[in-house]
Amino acid sequence: MELILHIGVHRTGTTSFQQLLQRRSALLARRGISFWGPAVMRLDGPLHYLADMGSTGAAAEARAEDTRMTFHEELALEEENDRRLVIVSEENLMGTIGGNFEKAALYPDVARRLGTHATLFSRPPGRVYVAIRSYADYWNSAQAFRMRYEVHPRFIGDALAAASLERGWPEVLADVARALPASRIRVWRYTPGPGTMTGVLADMLGRRLARRLPDAPLANVSLSAPALEELARRRAAGIIATEADLADALGELKRQIGPKLQLFAPDQSAALAARFDADWQAIAGGAVPRVETFEPPAQMEIVA
Repeated sequence: MELILHIGVHRTGTTSFQQLLQRRSALLARRGISFWGPAVMRLDGPLHYLADMGSTGAAAEARAEDTRMTFHEELALEEENDRRLVIVSEENLMGTIGGNFEKAALYPDVARRLGTHATLFSRPPGRVYVAIRSYADYWNSAQAFRMRYEVHPRFIGDALAAASLERGWPEVLADVARALPASRIRVWRYTPGPGTMTGVLADMLGRRLARRLPDAPLANVSLSAPALEELARRRAAGIIATEADLADALGELKRQIGPKLQLFAPDQSAALAARFDADWQAIAGGAVPRVETFEPPAQMEIVA
C-alpha cells in the first residue's frame, strides 16, 4: 500500500481538489483507494491531527502519542481492507496563511512541522504533491482570503516582496525534501483554469482513472477588489454581525465581478514575476534534489 500526501500550498485549488475526491470517494474505494481530507484530518474530524502535535509538556506529548497510535492503527486497517493507495490532502501540514503573514515569510517552519507530522504515519509517503504559485499572486490571493474573515488585516508589501526574493519556493521545497527524505516530491505550477485538477490526478492516479474524475468548480475563489471593499463597508456599518450574515454576504459578493486585489507596486510585481519564472526554471532543472516537476495535461477527455 502506498501513501500519498498532497500538502498544498494554500491558494492553489486545494479545496477544489479535496471536494472533488470527497465527492468521488465511493468510486475511489471501489478501486482500492482511500481519501483522507479535511473531513477526516481537521479538529472536527475523527483523526484531528492538529491536536497537540509539536506541543511540549508531558500531557501534550501523551496526547500526541495517542494521535500517532490512532493514525498508525487506521493505516493498518486500510491495508487489511486491501487498499492499494491512501491519499492524504491537508495543506495545513506545511503551515498556515496566518503564520506566513505573521513571520512575513513563505512557510518558515515547514521542515519542523512536516518532520513532526510525518510521525503520524507508520510509513513514509511514496509521493508528495505540492503546487506553487507566482509570488505576487500568492500573497494577493492570501490577503484577499484573510479579508473575508478579518477586519483590516495588515499587508506590508515591501516586507513580503523582499522576503519572497530571499526565501522562495526552491527553499521551501528543499525544506520539504529534507523533512521527507524517503519521498518523491512532485511539483506543478498552479494556473487557474479547466482541466488542472484532472491533470494532476492523471499524474497521481493514472490517466484512465483520472478521466472519471472531472474537475470540481473552483472553491474559495478570491473576491474581486470591489467585492472586498463592499464587504468592508458592510462590516463597518454593522450589517455583518454573525457568521450567518458573513456567509450570506460572501455568497452574494462572490458573484460581483471586477479586478482582483493587487497590492504590490508595479515594479515589485514585475520583480516577483521574474523571480518566480527563474525559480521555476531552476526547480525544473533539478536545482532541488528529489524534487520533480510536471505539467498537468489539460483538456483530458472525461468519461461520464
